[in-house]
Amino acid sequence: MKPQILVIHGGDFFDTREKYFESLEKEELSKKDLLGVKEKRWKDNLYADLEGKYEVLMPRMPLADCARYEEWKLWLEKMLPYITDGIILIGTSLGGIFLERYLSENIFAKKIKALYLLAAPYFEEKSVAGFYTVSAEQLRMQAKLIHLFHSKDDEIVPFDHCEKYQKLIPEARVHVLEGRGHLYAQEHFPELVESIIGL
Repeated sequence: MKPQILVIHGGDFFDTREKYFESLEKEELSKKDLLGVKEKRWKDNLYADLEGKYEVLMPRMPLADCARYEEWKLWLEKMLPYITDGIILIGTSLGGIFLERYLSENIFAKKIKALYLLAAPYFEEKSVAGFYTVSAEQLRMQAKLIHLFHSKDDEIVPFDHCEKYQKLIPEARVHVLEGRGHLYAQEHFPELVESIIGL
């Protein structure tokens, strides 16, 4: 059986339906969006870049454009019967803070080989949507190997969020990148692939 990787994607959240509606009103729509034309990103190539040696699970989380922590928690827990020991967890952007809170408050049902937080936001204040950072003591007990990836020019989640995670999880291995923005638009992610292969 191949070892597993579970990737929890990013998303957005709003404190009210009105703010969500305002965001929808401002969003630009192109014909390309209607045609379903999609540029390949690193997540699309991860299985091939890892030479098919891992089973890569990439679930679509509920209502990613207007996410709620409790709904994501419920969805993650529905996945647990299909997850094996030695799982590698990857949380990108909102998926990163989701995993941080979940693992800080819950005992994960399987052994975790490594946890990767990619461009994860760090929110100290509780939000209506439930995405916020909590004490990482339990997370650190469950995930002995933690990697933080962040680009200094991230336009969505500023680099100081990574610095806050460094203070929260001082033993984490930090990978500082340059010129990579929010880490979602690149077609390949060689640093991440190399790190996983080296586990």
